[in-house]
Amino acid sequence: MKSLILYLALKSLTLNEGFVSHAYELDGVWHIGFGYNLEQHYGEPAEDCPNYSCLYWTREYAFEVLVDDIVKVEEGLAKNVGCFESLKSKARVVLIDMAYNMGLAGALSFKKTISAMCAGNFDWAAHHLLDSKYADRLPKRAERNASTLRGDYKL
Repeated sequence: MKSLILYLALKSLTLNEGFVSHAYELDGVWHIGFGYNLEQHYGEPAEDCPNYSCLYWTREYAFEVLVDDIVKVEEGLAKNVGCFESLKSKARVVLIDMAYNMGLAGALSFKKTISAMCAGNFDWAAHHLLDSKYADRLPKRAERNASTLRGDYKL
């Protein structure tokens, strides 16, 4: 991973996710740090730690975990999106943000968006991104990502 992409992805994800030092529930799923999905990574909480209530992460530790996750997400995107390595930084960061938020499979389901990115048509990619359930569910995040693709929003 090039350091510029890592830096921009960190900037995007910390803005979009926010930081919470203790476990919190969102849409029935437990998270911590910068939106880290505890159930996906840890499974069910231990009996002596209901609802992950015993967990506390420092901002520094959450950044370390986020960096590791960004690297894994980027590797998954590079393996599954043929043009990923040749995309402009802004498109790579948007795909990383989407895959971090909804999982690799979720991001890969945006076939029209990815196809437009690969063709270099970022306005069309932004259009497809905003014409989705993702945009209905997370309108501010989707608009930031679409603006990034259009070049209106600078990371």
